[in-house]
Amino acid sequence: MLLLLCGALLWCGLVAPASAGTVEGTVRPLEWAQEVEVCVAEIPPGEFCVVPAPEGTYAIPGLEGKMKFEFVPTVRSRLLTQYYDHKDALAAASWIEVGEIGVVEGVDADLLEGGVIAGTVTAEAGGTPLSEVEVCAVSLGGPAVKSCGESDAGGKYEVHSLPTGSYRVGFRGHGASAEYEPSSVPSASVSAGETREIDGTLAKGGEIAGVLSASVGGARLADIAVCLFAASAPGPERCTYSGEDGSYRFQGLPSGSYQVGFSLSLAELGAEAAGGEEDGFQAQYYAGVATRDAAKALALVAPATIAGIDASLIAPLGPAPPQPAPIVATPIVAAAPFVAEPQPKASCKKGQKKKKAKGEVRCVKAKKQKHRHHRRRQKTKAR
Repeated sequence: MLLLLCGALLWCGLVAPASAGTVEGTVRPLEWAQEVEVCVAEIPPGEFCVVPAPEGTYAIPGLEGKMKFEFVPTVRSRLLTQYYDHKDALAAASWIEVGEIGVVEGVDADLLEGGVIAGTVTAEAGGTPLSEVEVCAVSLGGPAVKSCGESDAGGKYEVHSLPTGSYRVGFRGHGASAEYEPSSVPSASVSAGETREIDGTLAKGGEIAGVLSASVGGARLADIAVCLFAASAPGPERCTYSGEDGSYRFQGLPSGSYQVGFSLSLAELGAEAAGGEEDGFQAQYYAGVATRDAAKALALVAPATIAGIDASLIAPLGPAPPQPAPIVATPIVAAAPFVAEPQPKASCKKGQKKKKAKGEVRCVKAKKQKHRHHRRRQKTKAR
């Protein structure tokens, strides 16, 4: 019950002993104060965290000892994470000493808006704006920072919430722009609160495509993992799955030498633990070999297409299925026809007569016959 109460109140300090101390402060800018979470650093989220009131003030009770504070804004606010006292890294943050009974005031934060990289992405040939291009800025040195955005129908994009520093800006086409090969700007300097304009230009890449089928029966195979390897790289460049018709394709490929693998286990993809053939087929590399060392290298010159990189997959051999028990036919013997036993002739006593009822002959008492004519004569004589 205590744990449930702590989760509902955001911090467990509310149920701490009265001897514990309290930290108070204000978060600015006020219009974004409720988009910020104030937390005791290096403690699991939700243990000692609170969201400021609309006027920016906050209080965290139930604290004691030496600690640091962090102020974490939402991405929507475009603000940068800050540590007390106005530091941009945890290592540089100031320590707060909280006594048993008392209030530490003035643990404030004035959050700054991050830097922005914005621009337009177009096709190298013709300058057509490209939509659905993912643009990511990755920090070069210092704290690890990665922020991404996507170009709209007019090719416009924006990446924000960037601390001051140098970044590598990468462009990779997806969806409507999947046929364009990736490009990047190796280094670009960005300052917090400022916007850096960087445009991207993408060239059409090459394509590798094929069809997967079963070696027995030739049925097209859907949902089979297919991975593309750059000839000099240990791990896959990218992976996809075959469609309902068994087809697959890799688009937007730069010129180079590639190998293709089908239904690969985790070990064959470079992972430490080996995985099984979950799709029910043995691993294979183009063209029909079991190892990557024996796989054929495909020389691609963009924007050409290499088609027909097909695979006929083999299901792994397993134990023979159990044979059904033989069916033994039981002979059907016809029942003998029913023959009614003959009834013995009845020998009736004097005063009985034979009578047949319900298929049997029985002796029954004979009824006396009335001689009406004899009685009539007697009556006449009496007269």
